[in-house]
Amino acid sequence: MFGEAAPKPAEEAMEETPAEAPEAKAKLLRKSRSTKKPQPKLPKQLRKLLKKSRKPSKKLQPKLPKQLRKPLRKSRKLSKKPQPKPPKQLRTPLRKQKPKPTKKLKKTNYSTKTNAGKKKPAFFLSMPFILEAHQDLDYNITILGRDYRLPNAQTRLRDRQTGNDVYGGGSLLGLPEYNAAQVGLVFGTLFSVPERHHNPKFKGEQFYNTPTEAHRIYWNQLDFYHKLAETQSEAFRLVLTKRDLKSHMELWQTQTNTLKPIGIIPLMEGAEGIVDLDDLPAWWERGLRVIGLAWAGNRFCGGTREPGKLTHEGKDLIRAMAEVGFVLDLSHMDEPAALECLDLYPGQIIASHANAAKLVKGYNSNRLLSDQVINKLIARNGVIGVMPINAFLNADWNEDGGKPAVSLRLVAEQIDAICQIAGDARHVGIGTDFDGGLGVEKVPVEINTIADLPRLFPFLEELGYDSKEIDRIASGNFLDMVKTTLPD
Repeated sequence: MFGEAAPKPAEEAMEETPAEAPEAKAKLLRKSRSTKKPQPKLPKQLRKLLKKSRKPSKKLQPKLPKQLRKPLRKSRKLSKKPQPKPPKQLRTPLRKQKPKPTKKLKKTNYSTKTNAGKKKPAFFLSMPFILEAHQDLDYNITILGRDYRLPNAQTRLRDRQTGNDVYGGGSLLGLPEYNAAQVGLVFGTLFSVPERHHNPKFKGEQFYNTPTEAHRIYWNQLDFYHKLAETQSEAFRLVLTKRDLKSHMELWQTQTNTLKPIGIIPLMEGAEGIVDLDDLPAWWERGLRVIGLAWAGNRFCGGTREPGKLTHEGKDLIRAMAEVGFVLDLSHMDEPAALECLDLYPGQIIASHANAAKLVKGYNSNRLLSDQVINKLIARNGVIGVMPINAFLNADWNEDGGKPAVSLRLVAEQIDAICQIAGDARHVGIGTDFDGGLGVEKVPVEINTIADLPRLFPFLEELGYDSKEIDRIASGNFLDMVKTTLPD
């Protein structure tokens, strides 16, 4: 078969002489390795024809008339059927037309839209004004001796020298940093702790045993805000009326080369300072504008880690508050008490610093808000100040990698969750609680001081929020509330 030489006839093999046999045998073996039989040499013309025939051949086509050849050449280039051209007047709009953006939210009445992969204009050239709904200014200034007129670096240096950083952590505040972030208005708290929550290692901490002691501490703190505005007016101003608010906002809207003062609206965190309901008008006249019933549990209601419903004294208190015109703050209230207040209180309700509990990994407490409370707050036209505090963004944050594992994106997702429930961006703001016993070590990785707070806004932009909506979140929603509740 193929690859072997054909055997010779027997007669020829016998005629070979012994000397010739090996040479002849070698020639036969060389020939046997060839698989092709020798071909007779062909004439030169035939050889040329054979070479051409080995190339891939195309079937010869009959030659077409000249006028038909060009259209055929063009038709070979087209892979699709040609489309009819639109009328000339429609061509320019068609080129400029962009794909329609899809709605970000499930609610059909919400205007937020998102264009995947598309960059929005850099509106941060005009940074949003920020209203910060919860800061323990008096407590930090009077108890820890912090001077918030100074740059933050100087406050941290002093804290290390005095040991204050052991209690409160690294400070996040300072007048230059407020200005850098456009934080121009805060709810400044009146705050103290009941003795059962007193930290014995912190020698300078104020605490109370009785409502009378709480009343004295809180009244002195409110007096201090007045003195601060009088003696340090270049850094702090009280905003107690609509006229004050208008003047303060006009100041922040002007372009100056000097640092602008921080406006303060007083807020009582824990109502134990109210000894008698008849004292409420005096608190209002002195400048108190917002009251939160609880920090821990008290005679009015349950609070953080101390559950309880709204008591009879609590119901009497909120009725008297409504008559005067106070804003009610639900922060720290146990859920049954908060739900009762949402049903009973006729005035304005907010949560100055609270997050949505369901988004917080590993969370198991009563400090944050359930969807039921959020829904009722929104139905009552309330505003929720979202907190950029690690423990209220991921309860397992230490185990998950510490500060580097927590991003401001989680804050943006908290804001977005509230907007999704509401169907709009009109019921959420910012309530940091910076320097509220929690320092730089316990806030998201992007935050070193309050100057970094605007780093939140690009995360909101990524989620589809436009500049007007971010303005509302930064301050607009709380400002609307303040405008309607401050006296003339």
